[in-house]
Amino acid sequence: MKTLTLSLLIALSAASVAQDPWPMERQDRWGTGRAIMGPDPLTITTPWVFKSFEDVELVSHGPALAANGNGYVNSWVDNATAKFDQTSGALLGIYITNNWGQSSPAIGLDGEYYAATVGNQSETGKIYRINADTMLPDWSWNTYTRKLNDWESCSPTVGPDGHILIGSSQGYVYKLHRTAGMPIWTITHLGGVYKTVVFTRDDSKIIVCHGNNVSAFEYAAGWHVWTRALNAAPGAAAVAPNGLVILGSGNGNVYGLNPDNGIPVWFFVAGGATLSAPAFSPDGSVTYITSLDRRLYALRSSDGANLWSWLASGELRESPSVDTIGRIYFATSGADIHCVNPDGSGRWAYPMEYESRGSISIGPDNTLYVPNGALRIIRQQATSYAIKNLVVERGTLLSGAVGDLGESDNSSVQLRGPANPSTLLPIIQVVLSTDTLFAKPTKFSFKLETRADSTRLLQVTELFNYTLNRWDQVDSRPTTLSDSPITINVNAGAADYQDAVGSLKARVLYKLNGPLFGLNAFVWIDQAKYTQVVPRFEI
Repeated sequence: MKTLTLSLLIALSAASVAQDPWPMERQDRWGTGRAIMGPDPLTITTPWVFKSFEDVELVSHGPALAANGNGYVNSWVDNATAKFDQTSGALLGIYITNNWGQSSPAIGLDGEYYAATVGNQSETGKIYRINADTMLPDWSWNTYTRKLNDWESCSPTVGPDGHILIGSSQGYVYKLHRTAGMPIWTITHLGGVYKTVVFTRDDSKIIVCHGNNVSAFEYAAGWHVWTRALNAAPGAAAVAPNGLVILGSGNGNVYGLNPDNGIPVWFFVAGGATLSAPAFSPDGSVTYITSLDRRLYALRSSDGANLWSWLASGELRESPSVDTIGRIYFATSGADIHCVNPDGSGRWAYPMEYESRGSISIGPDNTLYVPNGALRIIRQQATSYAIKNLVVERGTLLSGAVGDLGESDNSSVQLRGPANPSTLLPIIQVVLSTDTLFAKPTKFSFKLETRADSTRLLQVTELFNYTLNRWDQVDSRPTTLSDSPITINVNAGAADYQDAVGSLKARVLYKLNGPLFGLNAFVWIDQAKYTQVVPRFEI
């Protein structure tokens, strides 16, 4: 049954904003489960856990990731929703909801976000529209959702017009006006809705998993279109790029349904319950779904043919996530995180502390945000740092500043040596330092791009060894008349060159390498930066 409770004539003002990399559970309103952007595959490194976001305890589901660098995550035990910095993991704000946050937030059209909670002993479940700047709610709506278990709960879905869909354990689906917070329509008399609502690819219908059924309703007015009985609890649905509605079930059946009438186009039988949502390969031709039989299945999206399966270390309750080069990530009930290649071969696995109860979110730089007790952040790229401090110890600074060292471009720092310089001491000497997020790296690199007005200088690069309290020479070469980039890689003993808070220092010296005949020497430093990798586990 459907009821209209707010005029459909309310105008919608939709602002144009940058596309967020992972704005809601399973990335988009169709449940694709695949990153929409990513780095050059050649820059992906050995993965490493660089931060355990412990300011908000017991994060059960992956965060929503905004294009502005913020992330939003719900807390289970702390009864809160929080904003954090995607790079550092620092807590930026928090709002106490007085209820368990057992789902992923969703980011709206104007940068606001929506967080749903499940009811506990004293409070009913609600959905909140949170102002991301103030971390205060613009409105809230009672959904009356109650806790089913530790991992199943409906997350909000943002429609193409910015309105919000949310299901309830009491058998309701609400379409809420994005600014007013009141229902545009309400669907009632369903079985419990514990799975996130998704859209068909043409956005005309929504797919609702409830009771032992899956149903389609018109998005505009909420009218019923079709229902398919599954004779078992439905898994969470996702809609493939080819338009098929794909979902598993408690009896292990996986269905590919026609979105227009719900008739099965194909089905596949797994070896255990398949209650998590599927995800899709970059071209949409392959569907990935996890099962309680410990297997990740790769099915052809068009006909359900089993292409391969991969046996994990524990039961698989949560949805997989796929990056832009097709690698599949998922967590096990035994607290392991797995990465599997598109051909079905295992790439790496990493043991976490706790069971993960929600799907992994993937950032635009291929960083993984894993709900595992606290929020664990797994980087798969090195992190670069611009120079923060420039100190000229010998010579004269003629032009430029530390901000001119960030890129290889026409901006540079120009230095001049003295006339009639000594052959015993450096004629130019500059210290370049920065602070990093992480102390004691396993390896790092220092990139430098310089030129001089003479080839009769010797450029010497040193790094400060904090363990031995000395400068160590790491490179020496004649100067060149054109920009000459060098990269100094430090692997063995890299931790010696950072102090306890992550500082790095390099010193660049210029000595005479031939007579200058009384002339001044000029050098230009065009770029200087550090790149740091802190592996905690190996492939």
